[in-house]
Amino acid sequence: MKEFGHLPHIGMRTAKTVLSVTLGLFISYLLKLRAPLFVAIAAMTTMQPTYYETFKSARLRLFTCIAGVMLGIILGLMEVPGYLKPLVAGLGTLGIMLFLIEFKLNRFVTLTVITFIASYYSSVDQWIYGWNRLVGTALGVFISLLVNLLIKKPHLGQDLHQHLERTYEEVFNISERLLLTPFDPDVHLLSDELAASKEAFSLWKKEVVQPFTSSPYSRAVPRLVECYDQAYTFIRIILTLPRENFHMSARNRARVSELFEYSELNPLPQGDTVDTVLNYHIESLLKLLREIQLLHDEVKGEII
Repeated sequence: MKEFGHLPHIGMRTAKTVLSVTLGLFISYLLKLRAPLFVAIAAMTTMQPTYYETFKSARLRLFTCIAGVMLGIILGLMEVPGYLKPLVAGLGTLGIMLFLIEFKLNRFVTLTVITFIASYYSSVDQWIYGWNRLVGTALGVFISLLVNLLIKKPHLGQDLHQHLERTYEEVFNISERLLLTPFDPDVHLLSDELAASKEAFSLWKKEVVQPFTSSPYSRAVPRLVECYDQAYTFIRIILTLPRENFHMSARNRARVSELFEYSELNPLPQGDTVDTVLNYHIESLLKLLREIQLLHDEVKGEII
């Protein structure tokens, strides 16, 4: 017999789902609703890891419920022999699939068809079944939204903050090596951190702009991510340009000294001719780095 040395890990989504189902069934009991099963189904299928995903799932559940119930009631008004009911149900299923696929709503098909079939073949009055289904689904959806709003995933802002910090360090370290040493820096780590920052920003943005959320949305954050991306592009361009016997302009030398806090700048051996193209891209990079500094200070502490 297999022995279990420890209890299985219970994740946050599992805990929130169990809490939503329990609360939904308890409220259903208190209100004497005849739809405990529908409440539980809606609560379980609506709950997602984040509030953004739960809100999106809630719209899906309500849409599939209303569409399926109404079609079931409408077709149920047609008095047909029992042996023709499967044909009517099949045509209704076909209509649902064609309609939803036409409007790129493929993800709604399965739940809508299930609700429609259950409504059409209901053994009780279809209006009563439809009402119970709608009320139960609405209650389950509301409970899931409320639970996920009150117990949101706590790490989205922290994850974004950490990725932005690591990207900030990488973009400055690589820029310093690029401008002040004869070696080409490895940009793969910066590329990975930039991709992670973009993904973390996308998740955080979707979460904070949802209804009833109180998290602040700083307009400086998307600009900071954009500046990181542009700085990475300029670094890649500079790496492709020839830098032998490069002569940095006096203005760029002053900006490098100020940006990296060198009291006395000792750049690489310089040629006699100023490379206008290379200096232009360096100037653009330095301007971005300065803006990144200011944005970094502005958003620091606002997204946790």
